[in-house]
Amino acid sequence: MQFTRRTLAGHDVFISNGFLEAGTAVVYAPTLQLLLEIKGGLGTRLASHSGPLDGELGAVSAQLASVLGNAALKSSPVRRRLHRDATVFALSVGLTRDCSLRCVYCHAEAGEHQGRVSREVLAGTLDHALAAMAERNIEELHLSFAVGGEPTYDWQLFRQFLQTVNERARDESIRVVKSLTTNGYYSLDHCRQIASEFDHVLLSFDGFRHIQDLHRPTLSGGGSFETVYRSAKYFATEARSFSVRATISSASVNLMRDLVAFFVGALGTRTDIVFEPLVSIGRATRSVVVGPPDEMAFARNFWKAQTLGHELGVRTMYSGFGPHRLVASFCAAMTLPSFTVTTDGVVTACERDCTGSDYRYGVWDAQGFSLSESALEANAQLAQVPEACEECIAKWHCAGDCPDLRRMGYSRCRSTTWLLEKNLLRQLRAPKPE
Repeated sequence: MQFTRRTLAGHDVFISNGFLEAGTAVVYAPTLQLLLEIKGGLGTRLASHSGPLDGELGAVSAQLASVLGNAALKSSPVRRRLHRDATVFALSVGLTRDCSLRCVYCHAEAGEHQGRVSREVLAGTLDHALAAMAERNIEELHLSFAVGGEPTYDWQLFRQFLQTVNERARDESIRVVKSLTTNGYYSLDHCRQIASEFDHVLLSFDGFRHIQDLHRPTLSGGGSFETVYRSAKYFATEARSFSVRATISSASVNLMRDLVAFFVGALGTRTDIVFEPLVSIGRATRSVVVGPPDEMAFARNFWKAQTLGHELGVRTMYSGFGPHRLVASFCAAMTLPSFTVTTDGVVTACERDCTGSDYRYGVWDAQGFSLSESALEANAQLAQVPEACEECIAKWHCAGDCPDLRRMGYSRCRSTTWLLEKNLLRQLRAPKPE
């Protein structure tokens, strides 16, 4: 569907004729949080002129001018936040490059490049984070684990680092919010300790037995379903906040709606469901087992899955589509940025950058971390909305999408726009309150 972008007081206003039916126009102003259905010739007249709407609306329609003008006066601008604006310190640590599974699509190729972070780098990382927080009067540390293999693989290192963080946090009187992305392939005792320690757990779990075992085999090539399913059941009831993340391949794309029913039946409605398409990077470039899903097949099946999730009362999400999310940049990690430390002591802004080769802006040595302001700014520039996206109706919801996906030439534009338009139609067709 073709929308024409206009502007009003600096806000984008998208106008389309025939979106619902002939003779009906739709006006969508995302940053004004307005979605209007206009019947008759008014919409046609609005869409037929280019340029700003300021000064033109009054002549076309006093009522529409009043609605849009009042919304513009009350709105707050959506702006790109920079690292100097951060109110929390986001720290992500790569503990190891190894893993207890050999997932066919692993972006980090975990287990093929073994190694773990040194205790000197870990100690220096925590020292740097706390010093930076004190300098900026930040009192909240967001701690996660990424850039490499399974964080719990070296259980002793994992527990010792958490203990050190807790002790230092008490000494410095700061709050630590901990999140963990994990494969769940461990004992129930490990599940108990994780649930008691972390504020949020995100479990990589692809669902049905035949899909999980196909996508995420063990080191010996066996199935991981039984152990991971048991972990999921435990976290669903005992974790403070819990999500499952299912990577969708060509083998599972038509099962997404069924996966929602499976997850809700097994884990209840407290568990958020996250779907992400398989991307051909890392080990996935060599996989002969499965490949990426077709972009539009993923979008259509996600729509069905999300619709069922809404009916069942469970949040069903996908990073490429956030109809209620308004952003000026897709990834805060690039602009705030995330202080992500690889196992080799390289600082990067992206948690998928396991070697630091793509978004590096610092490195550890015996004197501590040295950071590059020019690299920080270069990363922030990558998060700018591309010029090609300026006229797109989805620009305020995806902001040009993930900079890392753009770097790889991977586009989700068609599916994102399609999903947004489906959502707008659903809102317009919803029964109006009495």
